[in-house]
Amino acid sequence: YDAKVIVHREHAANQWAPIYTFNHKSSVNAVQFAPHEYGLIMACASSDGTVSVHTFENDNSWSVRHIEVSKLGVNSVTWAPPTALGSQGELTGSQTLRLATGSCDNTVKVWKFEEDGGTEWEQECVLKMHTDWVRDVAWCPSIAVPINTLASASQDGTVVMWSQETEGGDWTAQLLNKF
Repeated sequence: YDAKVIVHREHAANQWAPIYTFNHKSSVNAVQFAPHEYGLIMACASSDGTVSVHTFENDNSWSVRHIEVSKLGVNSVTWAPPTALGSQGELTGSQTLRLATGSCDNTVKVWKFEEDGGTEWEQECVLKMHTDWVRDVAWCPSIAVPINTLASASQDGTVVMWSQETEGGDWTAQLLNKF
């Protein structure tokens, strides 16, 4: 709730020290590291309505990009696996980083960032089925299945499974349970 993101590094056995600090404008609700294939990158969801994406650079510095998600606040963030549908450029072989957010505007949003020449995160789609805050969202690993699958859990007591069968195609929703 202090609005800080702090990265610590272990310098010796059981001796940790902060190496990076970033301040959001409001509480940080979730932190998620990207799959290791992307390098040292983390996404941080905040009540200030943004997700900050922090990338460790070759010169030992950190760069930050911001995603304006919802003025009401962001509760959760999840990274797509590097094998997810739409994450590999078919012609160039370049990576497309993707993540999903769950926010206080009752939506799940899918975002993408093109590694080749991309400067900003772009919203791919908005998934609407929940009637209250989306508290958590998780991207399913997709090793052998050629579809994207997301799960979202909401304050309304529902868990929804979202699936996308073709790159750029529509996402379909299936209510998993009403708790």
